[in-house]
Amino acid sequence: MNYSEIDKQAGQQKEYRSLGSSSFTFTRRNNKIVGCFLRVDRVSSKTGENEFGVYHFDTDMGIVKFLSGGYADREIFSNMQIGGIYRIIYHGKKRIGKHRKMHDYSVTVLRDPDIDTESIPTASELP
Repeated sequence: MNYSEIDKQAGQQKEYRSLGSSSFTFTRRNNKIVGCFLRVDRVSSKTGENEFGVYHFDTDMGIVKFLSGGYADREIFSNMQIGGIYRIIYHGKKRIGKHRKMHDYSVTVLRDPDIDTESIPTASELP
């Protein structure tokens, strides 16, 4: 069997598995992600003054990542455990002051981590 035939067979049997991750953007109310929390990477803001988390999840859509914002990092996502299965629902922007807004999420634990977190690859081990 040549490579093209293997590719065709995998497509017919839906056996594709992406090794990379795709970005997910919460754009509308009730957008959601359901999946296993893999890791968080820290990135700096454009000005370099703040640091934010980029969260990676294994989902039915493949591996997805998203950026949440400072408040959600500190108050919501910091409580998640690697290997846990979560449902994250975006509720839109919420006013927190005269000129300030924040992204509003709800996070539900669907299953606590039941795997050895040592076996989860680190950022440098992922493609």
